[in-house]
Amino acid sequence: MQGEKQTMLPSSSSADLISGLDDDLLLHVLRFMPEACEVARTSALSRRWRDISTRAPVLHFRDGQGGGSTTKKTGKKNKKKKKEDGHMRYNEFIHNVLARRANSDAYIDTLDLYSTLWPGDSQADVWLRHAMQIVVGSLKFHVWAPLKINLTGRAVERPKPKLQLPRSTRATTMSLELYYGFLLLPPTVEFHALTDMTLCTIKFIDGDDVRLSSLLSSSSCCPRLRKLTLHNLSGLKELQLNGSALEILDLNDLSVRRLVVHAPHLSALRLGFRFMVYDERDHSSLNFHAPALDTLNSSIQLGYCQQLDLQGHTIQLLQECSPNVRHRMHIPGPEGQTEKEVENEITAMPQFPGFTNLTVRFYSKKGSHFRAIATGLLQRCCNLRYLHLDVHLVSL
Repeated sequence: MQGEKQTMLPSSSSADLISGLDDDLLLHVLRFMPEACEVARTSALSRRWRDISTRAPVLHFRDGQGGGSTTKKTGKKNKKKKKEDGHMRYNEFIHNVLARRANSDAYIDTLDLYSTLWPGDSQADVWLRHAMQIVVGSLKFHVWAPLKINLTGRAVERPKPKLQLPRSTRATTMSLELYYGFLLLPPTVEFHALTDMTLCTIKFIDGDDVRLSSLLSSSSCCPRLRKLTLHNLSGLKELQLNGSALEILDLNDLSVRRLVVHAPHLSALRLGFRFMVYDERDHSSLNFHAPALDTLNSSIQLGYCQQLDLQGHTIQLLQECSPNVRHRMHIPGPEGQTEKEVENEITAMPQFPGFTNLTVRFYSKKGSHFRAIATGLLQRCCNLRYLHLDVHLVSL
């Protein structure tokens, strides 16, 4: 309109609009960065970002970002070396970022660290120590332990690395996955804020059964632990879980021969196939006390090699459950068996008079043997009141 002055926005060359934003807003923006490298690059945007980027509340380290591109003329050897060099540079970047954050007063809400190249035993120890020191929210520490090394032109097994578990952390959620590296346990820990813990693909040294049982059960170690996931743990002979606050428990492929669970407030339990060793000759045993249990997810596999016999402890638990428990059973369709063989295996299953509420999730390539399995199960659940059948056909 005539006579009115138009206000022109300053050009990018004359003003720094980003620097005028509030710190909290800039930190909120950094939460959405998919990778820690992206966070580091924001320091080039403006003067304000140089300081803000070092206080990002969320960091995701996913290796494989470095290494550069290769052409068709690049030999396989050079391509592999370039990839390894990229991983090594990325591991150095991880180390430097964690060290800087450990030496500052800026804590991290979420840290997701995933590396497929083992950084070395001493450096991995430093990573874990720094991570557990600076995280106050969710911590995922997934680092691949090396499987093999080349020696005089042949691949040989490498001694598994050993990481020391720090004594304390302020994280509320923690997931450790070492791809069968050893985790050395201290005599005691102070994980007073921890509510959710996952241990996966980890080896333990002889004698650490007692320490792990104490770590997971003692009110002075993890007094607020409500959710516990244990998958693919080896080196343990027995395990005792006495969780007064424990509400959710997920067990799969443990090496233990004796398992004791006492969890008065446990409401949800998930059991993977052969969640613990079953051997009548070796006197393996299961003692389970969870009076508040509401939902039990179990996996039953039928097939060759007497797989049903290997699941004796799952069958035991199914029989001991209260009628109030809701059962969710996962059954993959056995391939390569006749219907008569499947019927005979189902017939070998005991009665489940305590089943009143059952969901069966059946998945198979062709839907074969579903009739035999469903009929056999129903014949063993004489008091069933609620039934849901969930059938999935898996494409070839």
